[in-house]
Amino acid sequence: MSSDPFRDFEQACLALLKSALPPDVLYPTEATLSVPPRRQFGDLSSNVAFVLAKALQRPPRQLAQEIIARLDVGAQPLIERAEVAGAGYVNFYLNDRAWARHVLQRIQSQGARYGAPDIDRPLRVLIEHTSVNPNKEWHIGHARNAILGDVVGRLFRLAGHHVEIQNYIDDTGKQAADSLFALRYFGDPPPPDKKLDHFWGDQYARLHKLLSREEDIRAELKERGDSEDDATAQSLRAELAEIERVQRGIEEMMHAVERGEYVEEVARCLNAQLETAWSLGVYYDLLTWEGDIVRSGLFQEAMDKIKQSPYVYLAQSGPKQGCWVINMTDFWEGGKSDEDSTLEKVLIRSNGLPTYEAKDIAYQMWKFGLLERDMLYRVYGMQPNGDPLWTTWREGEPRPRHHFDKVINVIGAPQSYAQAVVYTALRVTGHEEEYRNSHHLAYGMVYLPSGHMSGRKGVGIAADDVLAATREEAYRRVVEKRSAELSEEEMRRIAEAVARSSVRYTMVQNDPMKEILFDIDTVLSLDGNTASYLQYALVRTESLLRKAEEDAGIDTAELWRDVAGLTFAEMEEEEKVLVNALARYPAAIARSLAALSPHHLTDYAYDLAGIFTQFYHKCAVLKAPTAAQVRSRLALCCAVNQVLSNAFALLGLEKLGVM
Repeated sequence: MSSDPFRDFEQACLALLKSALPPDVLYPTEATLSVPPRRQFGDLSSNVAFVLAKALQRPPRQLAQEIIARLDVGAQPLIERAEVAGAGYVNFYLNDRAWARHVLQRIQSQGARYGAPDIDRPLRVLIEHTSVNPNKEWHIGHARNAILGDVVGRLFRLAGHHVEIQNYIDDTGKQAADSLFALRYFGDPPPPDKKLDHFWGDQYARLHKLLSREEDIRAELKERGDSEDDATAQSLRAELAEIERVQRGIEEMMHAVERGEYVEEVARCLNAQLETAWSLGVYYDLLTWEGDIVRSGLFQEAMDKIKQSPYVYLAQSGPKQGCWVINMTDFWEGGKSDEDSTLEKVLIRSNGLPTYEAKDIAYQMWKFGLLERDMLYRVYGMQPNGDPLWTTWREGEPRPRHHFDKVINVIGAPQSYAQAVVYTALRVTGHEEEYRNSHHLAYGMVYLPSGHMSGRKGVGIAADDVLAATREEAYRRVVEKRSAELSEEEMRRIAEAVARSSVRYTMVQNDPMKEILFDIDTVLSLDGNTASYLQYALVRTESLLRKAEEDAGIDTAELWRDVAGLTFAEMEEEEKVLVNALARYPAAIARSLAALSPHHLTDYAYDLAGIFTQFYHKCAVLKAPTAAQVRSRLALCCAVNQVLSNAFALLGLEKLGVM
């Protein structure tokens, strides 16, 4: 038996079909088993008769009838009967009692591991996510990136793979230099009640508001002419001179951050960002600083290797003269392109400066262990979950590094071309396997009703503010409903758990490629397809089990351990539907992993919560007609509790004792 109950049912049907074929007829590999659109047509349907009909030149319905006649249904306890349907489908029907016992036994025996896929061997998987420039607060779009990466990491760990989560820190980039210069230029101390990364973001936006005046000033001066007596023109020229002075100052700051002179200051902003990550239940294994990549010589080693390829050349003429260029035409997935300019990518400009893609190619090569050089490391600190956070650090120590089998980069969809360049460069330089195992988890942008977010313009909703607003709304509702029976501490704890879970769920409940028009009221809504709806369903299962213990004296833990002995007699349709839903959990996990898309799991969890709610309203549990039904329905509650708990652990949602 496998870890997937539904796969067991499929294998039972397949075994029956193979045994029912004549000795001289092989089972066709192209035959499929599928779930019919309505359960009245069976629980699985085979098209094997249609496939065989082509080869044997016989009517499919006649073949299906002969197969049915030879089936020994009694040999497979999970199958109750098989019938011919339509023009020749072979439909299989589950033995509901045996199926219920089988599904619940699987859930009980595997516990927190239920749903984990069977794998041939564990892989080393590197997931890079978040990578927010360390110069401002996270906006809600950054939170989507981090939470997506976090859930995908949890999925791979459940599957038994060795996962390392990295957060890339661009400490030598222009944005960090801009904010550092702004802090020095404006000279304002951070207000005591303002989080440091928010203050940095304010100063960054303030600086760019000043710089954005340049184009308008030049246009106005052109209209006014060169009159020295024009007071307004003089004021504009003075303003322009100041802007030019600021630009020179930023350039000097750029050189300083490239030399690593402000790394401790950048770390202070990063620490504030990490507080946001941890408040959302997001943790990392390694912080990778761009400055360390540059200083370690990794980039130069990567470029030396890349330049050995016959497809990488120094342009001698044309618009790319003096640039190192990679020709991807013969390697681009999908074949050659007429748009040669997109497949002739500059890696190093004529002034010797690398492009973003070139730096990312070096980083990707390092991730796969394709470079001999490495960085130095130290422990950055302990995280709230008790795990150490490592970091690259120029005064660190060597640390053993592993060759990763799969690399997943969580980066916004607008960067899809740049990521394709990075991966194709691996292929161009002879690393086909690494190319195939490089994955871009692209996601759509998060927009506001007023447009997209911009750190430069100071436009956006901070993730901290969303979490705080959701927390306050959750607290208000808890106070409204439960203030008479819960302590202040307990109400605050519930509000915190509901808020964090609501934000996390909102960020992963859609297909990653779907853009989100972010409305804070959607997150604040604690009804409908939300995390709190799932939390309420889970609380309901625990309430039922607690009442069984307290009011009926039933040892539910013992009942759950002995689930194999339950009879499941006279099952209602709602019970059968619930059992089938519980059996589909491993398939939801498998789909999420295959597509790198947690929304398959959120869809499943929401459906299961809804199906359980229907069962709860239609089927009495503690007041069921017979003692056997009380026990079997309590076992169903135990199973729902386990499966929802498993889904919560993967999605990073928090369980609540009460709501």
